[in-house]
Amino acid sequence: MRKAVESLGITKNVYVMDFSDVEKLTKQKDLTIVVPNEDVTKQFVEEFFPKTKIEFENIFLRWDRHNSTAESAVNVDQKISLKEFDKEIIQKVRADAASGSSDWWRRVGAAVINDKKIILEGYNKHVPSAHTPYANGDPRNAFHKGVNIDLSTALHAEAGLIAEAARQGINLSCCSMYVSTFPCPSCAKLIAYSGISRVFYTGGYGVLDAESILKSQDVEIIFVDLG
Repeated sequence: MRKAVESLGITKNVYVMDFSDVEKLTKQKDLTIVVPNEDVTKQFVEEFFPKTKIEFENIFLRWDRHNSTAESAVNVDQKISLKEFDKEIIQKVRADAASGSSDWWRRVGAAVINDKKIILEGYNKHVPSAHTPYANGDPRNAFHKGVNIDLSTALHAEAGLIAEAARQGINLSCCSMYVSTFPCPSCAKLIAYSGISRVFYTGGYGVLDAESILKSQDVEIIFVDLG
């Protein structure tokens, strides 16, 4: 591990601490320790340096139980659309979701556009029936917002459209997807590898690796300003 960190060339000196080093540090006065703001490191300093001044830096070290569910603003590469066509599509999918989706928590609409024509449209819905959450209860009720978002009886709007495109044999290459809320990590992955070239959205937040996955496949992210 030491050699691996040294090879990065980000610092001159790399040390691997043992318990004797920890004991020496705890005896030093006016000591400030700077550590990454992640769960394992927090447990470590709380146990071994309870009286030492600790500064936590928001440096990404790995996915942990906190940042995995954290909500973050999406960097849209400064691309904001004020075009009436984009506004009309977003408003349409929002309205259709609001009136059609049976989801208690969130109603998300989406559409696939090619040459300014809607070729597929839908919203998140519970399966196998829209009445599933009313008959059996909604498992999302057991979790806090943003936690275990994959445990749901709902089919997300984006996933439903991509599945329908596959069923109909529709090539999504160079198509755009309009969605009322920024895609979740699972839907972002489906979009990224489906051939869709642009995602238009107007609300929501990025969770986990949704944004980075889209960008890794050169999917353009565009925020639609409804004014």
